[in-house]
Amino acid sequence: MFLSSANFTEYAFTINMELGLLVTGGKLPEQVERHFERLIENRSFLRV
Repeated sequence: MFLSSANFTEYAFTINMELGLLVTGGKLPEQVERHFERLIENRSFLRV
């Protein structure tokens, strides 16, 4: 699972410090994936 604050804007690329965290293994990546799938199923989020 990759979690990041990164934005794809000129400001983000030139001025901001963007951070990211890569989580491999364990239960967390699968739990987050299931959570997002539920948000998509109940139309809180739309798949793009």
